[in-house]
Amino acid sequence: SWSDTDNDWRPSSSYYDFKDGTSMSSPFVAGLCGLLISQNPARTPSDIKKILEASCDDLDVPGWDKYTGWGRINVYRALSGNFSTMWTAPPKTKNYPNPFEPRMHEFVTIRLPEEYRGREFNVTIYNLAAKPVRYLKYRTNEISVDNGIALWDGKNDSGDTVASGLYYYVVSVGGKKLRGKITLIK
Repeated sequence: SWSDTDNDWRPSSSYYDFKDGTSMSSPFVAGLCGLLISQNPARTPSDIKKILEASCDDLDVPGWDKYTGWGRINVYRALSGNFSTMWTAPPKTKNYPNPFEPRMHEFVTIRLPEEYRGREFNVTIYNLAAKPVRYLKYRTNEISVDNGIALWDGKNDSGDTVASGLYYYVVSVGGKKLRGKITLIK
């Protein structure tokens, strides 16, 4: 049962308060889960989790991260998307060597999945603060496009070698975004 523990507080029309954090986000996620179950009572908890992950608006580092998780829930996308089939992860890129040491190797190679080879693509490298450090563009007249290979020399757009650390990359190809990470060691 509920009891008033603050005898001095009285509700009024001018009382507002601002809250944030996980305590405030949980009711929104719970509400969306309820809507998804109402939309299709046969959905399992695993189905709901996959829908939530697939329909979020990415806010920071591409993909999941410890600060924003999968991102901000998007109720419209979650409810209107075609989630009647199981969600499958997009094909993954591969990179080698990882960890990458510029003094030992000239480049780290990012290889696209087979189905994306032969298409133009872009690669954006991000640091842990989600700031882009390098933008690489590959067009059809380049041999890299045919082989689906991107090369990063460990430098930023200004030509300076970046600091040691973890870097995320996003490959934009054929309307899709493929993600991966590289550890750079000086």
